[in-house]
Amino acid sequence: MTDRTKLDLVLAEVRSKAYARQFTVEEIENAIVSAMQIFAVHACVFQPGFCGVIIPPSRPTFFATEIVPGLLDARRFFGNQIPFELQQKLINPSQTHDTLFELSCLGILHRFHEVRYEPRLVDGKVPDLLVLLENVQEVYVECKAEGVHLSKHHRLFAEKSSGISSVLDLGKSSFVRGSWEQGLRIEVELLRAPSSADIRRLQETVDSHCSIPIGEVLRFGENIQLSLVQREERYNPSLPNPTACLQVGTDPTELHHKNAYVAIYPWPRLESMQRQSQRRLIASARRQLQSIPRNAYGMICMQAFNCRKLLPDVHSLLTQKEFQRIPIVWLNPGGESHLVFRNDALHLKHAIFEKMIQSLATSRTGRAEASP
Repeated sequence: MTDRTKLDLVLAEVRSKAYARQFTVEEIENAIVSAMQIFAVHACVFQPGFCGVIIPPSRPTFFATEIVPGLLDARRFFGNQIPFELQQKLINPSQTHDTLFELSCLGILHRFHEVRYEPRLVDGKVPDLLVLLENVQEVYVECKAEGVHLSKHHRLFAEKSSGISSVLDLGKSSFVRGSWEQGLRIEVELLRAPSSADIRRLQETVDSHCSIPIGEVLRFGENIQLSLVQREERYNPSLPNPTACLQVGTDPTELHHKNAYVAIYPWPRLESMQRQSQRRLIASARRQLQSIPRNAYGMICMQAFNCRKLLPDVHSLLTQKEFQRIPIVWLNPGGESHLVFRNDALHLKHAIFEKMIQSLATSRTGRAEASP
């Protein structure tokens, strides 16, 4: 496969994304070429449905949705030559996804404000960004991305869900195949980490059921519960985000609950461990910003999974003395965002986000609307 063919495959995926409308074709192609060159040290895959990089040890990372957006923002900020130190961070498996999230935040903020990259504080710490507001106010920004792939608890869930999904295989299980043909999705709820005996019980008995009524729950061993829902129905919002098994073809396929034939929800203890990990990330960001100048403020940008469950914790943290000069936490910038801020920082919130909100309103309605 030629480099041009590879580029065209990625380009087709990128141009289907909403963010691509903000960039020229030349900018996009140059960013793709940069991505291919920078990540050539890892295993790159170019095929319909998945054009991306396998970040060691084994995490697939999509060019179109993860890598190219960050490099587009980096090239607009730094120019055509991306700094060598930044390239090294990108290909370091322990830093890749944190750095891509950092570049995403850089791109969003740089569209509306003057931004400096990696300013150095008096104690030697280096926050990710410094935003210089029009009223001469400085806001130091620390970006944190939740890496669930690094958590031992999530590794255990990945191991157990992999075992369950291999049993509930669309090509092997008559029960799964029958459910799919009826427009149904299998929902697996784990009460605790399932044992090998639980998974073996599932394997031995699931195909003895031709079908079950929607709403009926089957129990396999002590910790696996199985039920059926219509595939049009969204994932259960009262449970943590599931691992989904999808039916995809040779053409690019959107990752969507309507395509899933199995959804496997983590056990409850996993969610509490996740929230503890998220709180530790916020604490780490606070320590990184603890020596900002006296007349400056700090802001934390965080990429978090299941962040609605995290919101009460963030509200609680911002009232603590340690966050006196870090009054804003922005969860999932660029995605399903949640902005948490103290009332005494309302002026700061407007200074940072008012133009952003007006721009978003203009893009949606064709006219500027007052910010809330």
